[in-house]
Amino acid sequence: MTRFFNKLPILGLALFTGLGTVHAQHDQFVEIKFTPAGSSEKEVQKFVGEDAETFDLTAYINENIDNGDILISGRLSNDITYTRITFDSRKFADKNASFCRTVRSEVKPFLGVATSGMEDFSGVLLERIIDNSSAAKAEFQAGDVISYIDDREIRSVCDLKSTINKLEVGQQVEVTYNEGADNIKTFLNVGSRDFKYITWKSCEPAAVAEAEVEVIQNEVKPAIADHAYELFPNPSTGVSTLTFEHDSRGELSIEIFDLQGKRIFMQDKIDFDHYFKKDINIANQPSGIYLVELTLNGESFTKELVVQRF
Repeated sequence: MTRFFNKLPILGLALFTGLGTVHAQHDQFVEIKFTPAGSSEKEVQKFVGEDAETFDLTAYINENIDNGDILISGRLSNDITYTRITFDSRKFADKNASFCRTVRSEVKPFLGVATSGMEDFSGVLLERIIDNSSAAKAEFQAGDVISYIDDREIRSVCDLKSTINKLEVGQQVEVTYNEGADNIKTFLNVGSRDFKYITWKSCEPAAVAEAEVEVIQNEVKPAIADHAYELFPNPSTGVSTLTFEHDSRGELSIEIFDLQGKRIFMQDKIDFDHYFKKDINIANQPSGIYLVELTLNGESFTKELVVQRF
């Protein structure tokens, strides 16, 4: 029988770890902010759950882009896929163009556990095990407490998250955990999860439907890297240095979101010429995981920044 533990709730939710990001399973949304031409008043629509998955954003953009500014943010997720949605019509000069959806996909290391922290930082409590995940195959159970991965001590959800992000898909690791009062060591092969970024770019009107089909057929393939994006240190106490390299020039923007989708920082209209470096300071924000999203010429690049204070 598994013993009872004192848990430290994280954002009041069970959190998925090693999924490319940490999020609440039910917290799916798409938010559209529309500012009519000649007005400063934003019209906000928010869709959640199944409505967020089924709303036709491509049609909305093409029907409304020449009538005002459109800003879209969103998150869709399930146990095996995480999708981030972004679009900002202000980045495009030609409002009469047609817009096609584009998808960039990455494969990230994944254990398949929902977790919460312990009050005494003695490990991470497993709340739920995702079916057919690497954790399920290693026969972990809800109630187990992970305290080490290889020689890395796991004291909090942030520790577990940052450790998993440094692993390779398919890598074998030794996991130390408590099952009841017993310390047990077992080996686990790191699984994978798709992390997708959806945005829209201008295209020929006749190519809209064809472009969307082509992207969907290939979206599970890892993208070929033509850029380098780093945040260091990560985890940090809230201050990290961002570096970004890309083959292209253009206008760069930086946005930082918390896990509820609230934007806590934005800087846009940065003149980008292959390389950019900036100190990011969100030390005024609570401990947790944040998404630092860069957008260059309509293409988005996102990394997680872990803010951790003891």
